[in-house]
Amino acid sequence: MLPTALIRQVLVSFSLVFLCAHGKEWKKYSYPDPQQDLLECGLDGIPSWICDPDQVLSEEQVSDVHSRLEELNSGTRCLCSSCDASNHGYKVAVAVMDKMSYNGAAEHVDLVANNFARYLRERWFSSGCGDNVLVLVTKETPQVYISAGPAARSKLPDRTVKSIVSSAQAQLASEDFQSAILTVVNGVKSEFEDMDTTVLAIIVAACVLGLLTVILVSVLVCLKLRSMKEDSKPTFFRPDKTRESRKSLAKSETHYDPNTDNVYVSLRENKTAEAVV
Repeated sequence: MLPTALIRQVLVSFSLVFLCAHGKEWKKYSYPDPQQDLLECGLDGIPSWICDPDQVLSEEQVSDVHSRLEELNSGTRCLCSSCDASNHGYKVAVAVMDKMSYNGAAEHVDLVANNFARYLRERWFSSGCGDNVLVLVTKETPQVYISAGPAARSKLPDRTVKSIVSSAQAQLASEDFQSAILTVVNGVKSEFEDMDTTVLAIIVAACVLGLLTVILVSVLVCLKLRSMKEDSKPTFFRPDKTRESRKSLAKSETHYDPNTDNVYVSLRENKTAEAVV
């Protein structure tokens, strides 16, 4: 039985011969997937988010880019409504090739390349909430194209994408593809990290505002209680004199004065009984 390493080398060599015979023009439907087509993508059979079937980069460079992509994913937070342990944060993938097939539309290079990048992103990231980005790099006409998912576009609008791509133009012109890819990946990462910092700042501001509100309410309540205590006066209650009034009425007599035609009440005086000797 042939060793696994030898079989792998034969398959890779066969793929290279096949590509050379076809001028290395990739169609979006046939470009390999780094999560499934492990031998073709050039990371020694390890699932990753970078595919370089034409070996534009060296094995060491592919491994370096792979490590950066892993750091970006683990260093950002998941934006989806449901996240599991494998979905740390944003997912960025890189597709590198010599040349893509324009299908007779060479005059519309940018349109074809953007469609190519979007197709690969949607195929490679078939699940999730769109918090993903695909970076497409072509060697024949050194260019970088970025396709961002719906959630990722909140931090990567067209203006930001153009700025990131422009920052890598000098490296592309000198065919330093590894540096160009890392420049783009780092630019994307910085935008995502800024988003995490903004969210954290909002949370901290909300907590501080809540604490200040509690303190203010407590002070107002204390001042109100103090004011009520100072303004309060003692209340005096009069004794019930109903019984005494009844006693007074019991000792009173009603008189009628025919001369004035008035009725008046006079109190009777207690008379002390005299002892008869």
